[in-house]
Amino acid sequence: MRRQVWFGKQSALSFEEYAYSYMKAGASAVGGCCTTVAKHVEEVVRAKEETYKCNRHIYIYI
Repeated sequence: MRRQVWFGKQSALSFEEYAYSYMKAGASAVGGCCTTVAKHVEEVVRAKEETYKCNRHIYIYI
């Protein structure tokens, strides 16, 4: 299984853009860790809505 990680400010991509790219690549779960805040959760939800306009389930772990 291929694993991807997000490195925050070291990257030009936003949390939402990473979440979107992971979902487009087939991720069934996207989450964060101790530095995840409400804004990140909102970004993941927006990415999910954009990626899966159908009713596919994706789990958001924080």
